[in-house]
Amino acid sequence: MQVGPTVWHIVTGEYPPTLGGVSDYSRLIALGLAAHDEVHVWAPDVGQGLMQDAAVQVHPLLLGYGPRGLHALSRALPSGRGRQRILVQYVPQAFGMKGVNVPFCAWLASVRGAEVFVMFHEVAIPWTSPGRWRYNAAAAVMRGMAALLLARADRVFFSTQAWEPTLRSLSLRWKGATWLPVPSNVPTRPSQDRRSTTRARLGIEPDAQVVGHFGSYGSLNAPFLVKALSTALGANRSRVALLVGRDSDAFARQFESGALRGRVVATGAVDATRVADYLLACDVLVQPYPDGVSTRRTSAMAGLALGIPVATNETRFTESIWRESGGVELARRDEDEDAGAAADRLFADPVHAAAVASRGLRLYEERFSLERVVALLRA
Repeated sequence: MQVGPTVWHIVTGEYPPTLGGVSDYSRLIALGLAAHDEVHVWAPDVGQGLMQDAAVQVHPLLLGYGPRGLHALSRALPSGRGRQRILVQYVPQAFGMKGVNVPFCAWLASVRGAEVFVMFHEVAIPWTSPGRWRYNAAAAVMRGMAALLLARADRVFFSTQAWEPTLRSLSLRWKGATWLPVPSNVPTRPSQDRRSTTRARLGIEPDAQVVGHFGSYGSLNAPFLVKALSTALGANRSRVALLVGRDSDAFARQFESGALRGRVVATGAVDATRVADYLLACDVLVQPYPDGVSTRRTSAMAGLALGIPVATNETRFTESIWRESGGVELARRDEDEDAGAAADRLFADPVHAAAVASRGLRLYEERFSLERVVALLRA
């Protein structure tokens, strides 16, 4: 029997121009799938309209994911010919109600006439001390929500293998899941000749050693980044830090002092195309994370995809592929190193740094690229 074409309905809590990793990811996936199939995107309209692309049909949800919004979504979802697939970009906090939107999960569990795919970017907030009973109550509700989704889902995906044990424990009948790394959210094939012009525009000397960072500058990551940059820059006056992305300028003003004065350059918020130009001006990227590098970190993916050697750290949440592949330079946990010490090793041995960059690029193209992610979704 002829099934007909596949029609995707991407249901997400955020979509451009809203800023965020899931927002960027949702648009990337939509465009990637649209090269093969019909694609619709459903996302809350936060008052500035949703980004429109010719290949994708984007539908703003004026009422969000509350009961009235879900009713409107049920009526709007077409039941036309072909295989209807709902792909949920799941982060509990993104669907409103302070992360405990049980009605949304119950609605999804009741959907008939369509396949339901759930991509777990996050599962639930972690348990904490018994005294914080409201926080733990929310953590318990989120786990119940994930269990509802697992029971209904025709296919389950997760962004990092760290989520698999929790998902498995919440499933009454575990049907398996697919590891779906998050690809880079900046262009992966920019012009290589922009390196020198970008440096010149920023006032960076041609022979300077540039330590780059792209990503978060918030309170959780700031202490790790301060330590790593201080180690990587050290007393070597030829080294300069180039900080890329939103809030990088505010971070730079607080970080730059004493011996580091005049050695820190920040871009502030820039669009994705220009991010790639700035990253290509760097010799090494230093990317520390409180929970270690993992395949949900788009900032690390950006460096790999551009062929830049990446220095980072690992924790128990870091997948084994990072150490096994040699695609990044990892801080030595047994020596209590930070990511800055790993960056220092890359600067000290350019041949080794080039090999790390080459392995990182190959790892990205074989395991993490958008093309591979789309192929796994359509498999």
